[in-house]
Amino acid sequence: NNPRLEYRYDTPTAPDCVTFAPTAANPFPCGNASLYYPNDPFNLARRPVPSTGRVVAWDGETLGPWAAELDRADVVINLAGRSVNCRYTPANRAAMLDSRVRSTRVVGEAIAQAARPPAVWIQASTATIYAHTFGPAHDEHGTIGGGEPGVPDTWRFSIEVATAWERALDAASTPRTRKIALRSAM
Repeated sequence: NNPRLEYRYDTPTAPDCVTFAPTAANPFPCGNASLYYPNDPFNLARRPVPSTGRVVAWDGETLGPWAAELDRADVVINLAGRSVNCRYTPANRAAMLDSRVRSTRVVGEAIAQAARPPAVWIQASTATIYAHTFGPAHDEHGTIGGGEPGVPDTWRFSIEVATAWERALDAASTPRTRKIALRSAM
């Protein structure tokens, strides 16, 4: 029994949010997609966002009342993180790294303390973790980048963010929840 998903690409900005879908995973839980489910999905958001469902407040860094919502969830999809669509200033770089690592850590803490934790945690990552190559496409066994000759600073930074992000996911003690790093890129 698969719920029907309909996507509306009409929200202007990508908020820092996480969607918890009680019975179905959604590949576009926040930002450019509004969702319609026959059940009760919700978004965790740092600021008010247009939504077709419930929005629960969180700061993306600390445990709070939002963590109790996990006891109902079957799936957690975390796409939180400062947009990379910006100049790579020191302040923006810090925000890109910190928003990803801190939100991943606190989602892991919330899952770890849940009485009935979700079965699956899909954590955003990035395909920019892979070495630049003109060879075959990468899979989960691809070579991690950053050591190639002449790697630009911005690429190296992106790889550092990706590896820190995935280390935070790997470090989360969630033995009853399957963890998936969703390495994607445009």
